[in-house]
Amino acid sequence: MKRDLVLIRKIFDILSVLSYTKIYKPIPINIKGASKEKVDYHIKLLKDFEMIETMIDDKGQELPCRIMWRGHEYLQEKNNSILTLFTKHFS
Repeated sequence: MKRDLVLIRKIFDILSVLSYTKIYKPIPINIKGASKEKVDYHIKLLKDFEMIETMIDDKGQELPCRIMWRGHEYLQEKNNSILTLFTKHFS
């Protein structure tokens, strides 16, 4: 399976909203148009690259529970890129 950077961004968009709690718990990720297998594969890639932490839910599924340091760095870089483009365009 090929790495899908758009899907990775969608996963991070969901996690960036849902993972800011004091109690970490598995977060199910469902993305319209992407199969469960494809989403699971990309979650595994993000875990392997230490961008997210995962937990096993009560059904035995490995699901993301929080964004780790590298993941936050990715989000910050993404936001800085958007801000830079916006500033250049409207300055």
